[in-house]
Amino acid sequence: MLIASITAIVGVITVAILIIGFFVVGLDESLGEELMLPVIIGLLLFWILFISSAIYLRKSYNSMGK
Repeated sequence: MLIASITAIVGVITVAILIIGFFVVGLDESLGEELMLPVIIGLLLFWILFISSAIYLRKSYNSMGK
């Protein structure tokens, strides 16, 4: 359960940093194409962290059920 919580928190922090980065840099037309790769990588990292969090949470509930 602890690993699931930690990975979920890290996922939320990742998205928060991504959103703050958008506000700091801004979305000019010239910077739009340059920011696409970091956005895709950030969202992919967020997705992977939440999937791993769900897997660990399920393992935790299964072990508590036994």
